[in-house]
Amino acid sequence: MIFVRYLLPANGEVVDVGVKSGEIGHVRTLWIGDRSRLVSAYSKFGCINHARKVFDTVPLDCISNILLWNSILRAHNKNEEFQRTLRLYDSMRGFRVFRDRFSFPLVIRACAALAVDSICRNVHCHVVHLGFQNHLHVCNELLNMYGMLA
Repeated sequence: MIFVRYLLPANGEVVDVGVKSGEIGHVRTLWIGDRSRLVSAYSKFGCINHARKVFDTVPLDCISNILLWNSILRAHNKNEEFQRTLRLYDSMRGFRVFRDRFSFPLVIRACAALAVDSICRNVHCHVVHLGFQNHLHVCNELLNMYGMLA
């Protein structure tokens, strides 16, 4: 087993992550503020199932943590699991989690990869409805998405 040190930027705590055959073993911390970083760490090691387990253990009273949602969206995109990204986006809406200017580029990128016109236009409507149409990263992803649809 190889141990990798992963620094959690928020509080400077070092987490020892054991990597063996693509799986991550013992981790010393699971505070809600650090779960998004832990999801990102698992994703960097290609362990999307472990990242999802961390995400799925979030207590319902903390389910509105947008950093955590964005981390798991990014993890699924990184692993080209675009359908899962869109299902998570629907879950965000169901839980009434506020989407932000970092969420939409991830969702739009998944839409573009799947190239389903109706889904792309639906997400674009959400962007406009929530007022994110003027954010640079959102606009860039929208342009890219429509370019891929053409």
